[in-house]
Amino acid sequence: MRELISNEHFSLRKYRPGDEHALFEGVNESIKELTRWGFYHTNFTLEDARDDVAGRIDSWNQGNSYTFFIETSPASLFAGNCSLNELEPENNRAALGWWVRTSQVGKGIATAAGSLVARAAFEDLNLASILIYTNAENKASRRVAEKIGAELANIKPEENGIFCAVYELKPEDLRLE
Repeated sequence: MRELISNEHFSLRKYRPGDEHALFEGVNESIKELTRWGFYHTNFTLEDARDDVAGRIDSWNQGNSYTFFIETSPASLFAGNCSLNELEPENNRAALGWWVRTSQVGKGIATAAGSLVARAAFEDLNLASILIYTNAENKASRRVAEKIGAELANIKPEENGIFCAVYELKPEDLRLE
């Protein structure tokens, strides 16, 4: 999987040592929204961020998942991340997810990042499809999935009683932002 993707507004790159400070600041700025959707936890520490970054680098190096660090241009502000994970070589598919820090929401970052990572995944990994899982109540993430061309496959209950919207994206349906 390529380690850098960019457009005129931002770049997506592989996490690297030293990114923990930016991740820590971004998560803490966005902790209310992130915990609402089941990500991260209150009292997220710099040590947690360091472990998170190290884990993302290790997973990338092992080919288990690919999480991109999103930076705005030209300011190089950490804007969030976009991940390709749950790789299923036997089904020739993977899952795509993202989050954008609170101060950067509404700027089209999730849509552009999602479409760019999906395109790279289709090209580099020759995937037949990408699944996108989101809380059924998360209208913003559902809209991003639809804007990049994914089709709603189903809504299913999770073990915790929350409903999950499952989208499927195929290479021919991908819309680039």
